[in-house]
Amino acid sequence: MKHRLHIEKHVIIIALIAGLFFSSESHAQRALDSKLTSKVVTSLVQYIKWEKNSKDQMIICTFGDEDVGKAISALNVPNISSRITTDIDQIKSDCNIVYIGGNEVNNIDAILWKVKPLDAATISAIPGFARMGGMIEIDANSAKKLKFLINVLSAKKSNVVISSDLLSISSIVKN
Repeated sequence: MKHRLHIEKHVIIIALIAGLFFSSESHAQRALDSKLTSKVVTSLVQYIKWEKNSKDQMIICTFGDEDVGKAISALNVPNISSRITTDIDQIKSDCNIVYIGGNEVNNIDAILWKVKPLDAATISAIPGFARMGGMIEIDANSAKKLKFLINVLSAKKSNVVISSDLLSISSIVKN
């Protein structure tokens, strides 16, 4: 119960910030969105485990949103590093998490196909991402509230275990 309250408090704080930042379309505002997205993605790391991997260092590869990759690096979170990938072939087996930016909406199938054998968790804010086979979709469009949609089957196929704490406050999706 204590863990559930902790994660709910964390999500509420992120949701409040999201309500402030996800509503504008200006260039300066998108930069703030990248910072918020980077905080959400790095916060999710504590709720993701790998059946085959107990590494202390996590590598988050970003594809399709260079600003998010730069913002993750700027956070200087212990045991988390960021790699900005600009070509699908740069997504390598050492990527524990692959964040897919909105610029890649038309390439989701190819990206997920590339990532599938790597046992990497996939995260995106692209609408419908979880239904397309991605693992964690960040939905910031629901009445200016932040919520998560999780495709448990995709996670299981990649030997990724999503914490019950995160699952309890998320919507489960089937593709």
